Amino acid sequence: LDAPCLRNDFYSNLISWSHTTANILVGLGCSVYLWSTEIGAQQILKHDFLNKRNDYVTCVSFAPKGSTKFVVGTKHGWLYLFDQTRLNKLATNGTNDEEFGSINIIDQFHSKSMKSVTCLEWLNESSPRAGFIFGEENGYINLILIQDGMLSPRFKLVSRFKAQSQQVCGISINYNHQQIALGGYDISCSLCDISNHMSNRILKFTFHHEAAIKAVAFCPWSKSLLATGGGTKDKIIKFWHTGTGTLINQIKTDNQITSLIWSKHYKQIVATFGFGDLKKPILLILYNYLSLIHI
Repeated sequence: LDAPCLRNDFYSNLISWSHTTANILVGLGCSVYLWSTEIGAQQILKHDFLNKRNDYVTCVSFAPKGSTKFVVGTKHGWLYLFDQTRLNKLATNGTNDEEFGSINIIDQFHSKSMKSVTCLEWLNESSPRAGFIFGEENGYINLILIQDGMLSPRFKLVSRFKAQSQQVCGISINYNHQQIALGGYDISCSLCDISNHMSNRILKFTFHHEAAIKAVAFCPWSKSLLATGGGTKDKIIKFWHTGTGTLINQIKTDNQITSLIWSKHYKQIVATFGFGDLKKPILLILYNYLSLIHI
């Protein structure tokens, strides 16, 4: 796929894949495109809408499997809610809004700080509530629920607090929503107990790397395993025991680690990479967790 204006930024999250429809969402500068096998590339947020506000896309994310919703976040702290089923109807009816390109937006939310939306993690399918947690460049995180409104869903801010001393780069929530891990630009990852609500969080452990921590992932088949990955000056994947805070093992790589994705069915983990060896660039590696050898 052609992707002009795709920002080369370690701290942005500009591509997302839908578990529900298999569509792909891409943020390109001030525009957002959705790609599907049926329609191809479809512009769902036009350039002028953000450009006239001196704003641009920093984060895009599809909701978990079973939902057709997705969210777009921006540099100046705006969040916009969309629904893939509504997009399909608009495309069929030929509806368009050349000037603002905002006709697809269902609801919007503006952060109090007006700081960049850096990362976003949805509450998983087991949660009785639909919503997500998003991080900001000033170290704050916010819990947003999506509630049914009179005509369409609406955002509701439930909780907001300072989580990191600097930018929040990565977020992961464990399988039963009892713990949250927050990776930061300050080279630390905070592990918090949120079993008694986000507002009553308890800091359990602080894990460290030698660079910003964007890659953070709880293991889906182990209740006490967390993986974290460091940036350019670190390049290490670390595995932590969330009950004791013990470093279990680690893998030294040749590149900055941009994301970590556990397999739900096998004892394997995928690492994706950014800046590193220019002569032999590597985009991703699949590791066997037990042996820590790439497959």
